[in-house]
Amino acid sequence: MVPDYVTEPPRPNAQRARTACSFMWAMLVLSLLMIFVNYMLVEIKDRDPEDSSTAVMAIGFGLVAFIYLVVYILTIIFFIMWFRRAYYNLQKFGPPYPDYSEGWASGAWFVPFLNLVRPVQIMREIWDLTPNALREPSEKKELPGGGMISFWWATWLIGNIAANIASRIDTFGSNASAIFILQVISGISHVMAAYLLIQIIRTISIEEEALAERTRVVTLQRQSEWMHAQQAQEQEAQTNSQNWQNPAADHPLPQTPPTDTPPASDRWMPPQQ
Repeated sequence: MVPDYVTEPPRPNAQRARTACSFMWAMLVLSLLMIFVNYMLVEIKDRDPEDSSTAVMAIGFGLVAFIYLVVYILTIIFFIMWFRRAYYNLQKFGPPYPDYSEGWASGAWFVPFLNLVRPVQIMREIWDLTPNALREPSEKKELPGGGMISFWWATWLIGNIAANIASRIDTFGSNASAIFILQVISGISHVMAAYLLIQIIRTISIEEEALAERTRVVTLQRQSEWMHAQQAQEQEAQTNSQNWQNPAADHPLPQTPPTDTPPASDRWMPPQQ
């Protein structure tokens, strides 16, 4: 059965997925590098600030931190672009339909407290609905590794919480070793979150390509059915037109039934006097 709600294929999202994954890899490498930077900052903390080598190292570490910040912001931007497009594509391929509008796929990240639960809920919907869009209920598909989303979200939250605490401790001037431990926890958590998110994006991208292919097949089926219906209508209209122009074709004149009376030339005539 061809669903009648299919009007157009899903919007392309493969390039956004590749861009987001590329920046995720960059974030993964920079997160590891930042662990080393934070360790070296602890080591040079007690050195003479007038020492030239210390100054050079501090400038280098600051540059790495700046690059990390820029890449971090770009990663968030490109990920949310992919995230919103993936959720948007599910809005027209129900039932079942997503629970939220596609605007929440970007807005939920910036609403306090709501950003602790809503993004992962939307990610679960993308994970569950994308492989089952345009499928019959009997063909429902469940992607393996669904627990990966929970693990990704847990590592993401742990990394952010540890980084937030470390920045507050630094503000209050506590000892550097505690800061370093929290920064290591944050860095490792972000590395794990980035790697898991790369795998999640790749898996969903494969399902998005399959959805696009199913949409093309459905579109061809709908076009074929539409063409057959048009041909049938045209043939019926042509038949009706012919019957209107030649009514005798449907209502022929009655024919005179044959008789046994012989023709006049064969009849017996009495002799004329």
